[in-house]
Amino acid sequence: MTTVNNRSVYFTGGVAASRFRGRGYGFAASLVLICWLMVCGPLYAKEQTGDPGVRKEMRFAALPGIYRVVSRKDGRMALELLMRKPSIQKTFPYSVKLDFLDPTLDEDIPDAIRKGGYHYVTLSTIDYYKYRHAVQLDPILIPSKIDEGQEHLLLLVAKGQTLTAIGQREERSLIIESGANGDLSRIWLDTLLADSGFARSEHFFTKISRVSKSSRAVLPVFFKQADACIVTRHALRVIQELNPQIGQQVTSLHQSKGLVRVLICATDRPTPAEIEFLIQNTTHMGQNPESRQTMTLLQMKRFVEIYPQDLAATEALLTRHRETSVKRKRR
Repeated sequence: MTTVNNRSVYFTGGVAASRFRGRGYGFAASLVLICWLMVCGPLYAKEQTGDPGVRKEMRFAALPGIYRVVSRKDGRMALELLMRKPSIQKTFPYSVKLDFLDPTLDEDIPDAIRKGGYHYVTLSTIDYYKYRHAVQLDPILIPSKIDEGQEHLLLLVAKGQTLTAIGQREERSLIIESGANGDLSRIWLDTLLADSGFARSEHFFTKISRVSKSSRAVLPVFFKQADACIVTRHALRVIQELNPQIGQQVTSLHQSKGLVRVLICATDRPTPAEIEFLIQNTTHMGQNPESRQTMTLLQMKRFVEIYPQDLAATEALLTRHRETSVKRKRR
């Protein structure tokens, strides 16, 4: 438990917390939601109970697939920035618990979600499609670093290069990002390679590295120290703004459709009114100075309300990946 100005904010999770140290922009999303509860908590409690002094526990769970980028130290700092506000110190009515679920649970994750009594779960879309039939998980929000909820992946190579040319080399290297970014990148690449008649990525490339920042993926391709990398279109745009020469030396061979990497889902615990209130307020968090400060610290741009069509391309990709995997096994 972390106590900030005598208010209770619980960070638990045993193995997961110590092993992964809470890294992930999905982890950041969970923290931003908690910060929102601190800012809007008195109003929320009054609307739900008629008494702004009633303490209500909100339980969040973060699955291992989201870990990346943001440390628990930064998370606590973000909470402290909010808790220093006098109005929040006096009126914060919540006991908030955030658990990092143990990655060794795997198939037992649905049971852990049920037994933990969680209201909201932050997880990768890969895990969502893996567990959605075993436990109630209703997608409600997409935490995003850009204005949109969907992002496009790019397969980048040095100008003039092709997959065929790369495949003929003795040493072939690929760089992807860690966490949910890299996991979805591998699935997209494997599907792309299969549809183009090539072997899976671990066979096509002799070396696959994971890095924590997009720039660490792009720059080795620029300097011809790696053959290819996968980053988001937005990340490449930002990197090119800082170094215009990259656009002259690096090109995109393929671009994915708009994909969703991380979701925030509601379980069967919160009421429809609670979910709707959360959606309506979190999608306008940037209008609040305290929330905007916290989101900047945690490298978040906004929360996007999710609609069924937003997941169509991601679901189609995962379905296609399963199909190609089955075909390869039969060979």
